[in-house]
Amino acid sequence: VASGRARLIDLRTDDEVAEGMIPGAEHIAMDRLNPKSLDNADGRTVVLYCRSGRRSRVTGEKIAAYTGQPAIHLAGGILAWREAGKPVE
Repeated sequence: VASGRARLIDLRTDDEVAEGMIPGAEHIAMDRLNPKSLDNADGRTVVLYCRSGRRSRVTGEKIAAYTGQPAIHLAGGILAWREAGKPVE
């Protein structure tokens, strides 16, 4: 994200995001994300995350089916991120 090559998308609900999110991420709740309208014209790699990794895996599969390109998701979600001592804002 800091290098400008990744677009980090937080798929959690508004209430979950209020508890903190990964710096540099943008919030698009899973129920509001439409793979058809996900603009990736800037060429950044889309990386998805949620609380534990389940929602980001499912959403990544939908995006991959639509785009024909693999989608990346953060395994273990923000729980694993926090457990690794990474920053949350």
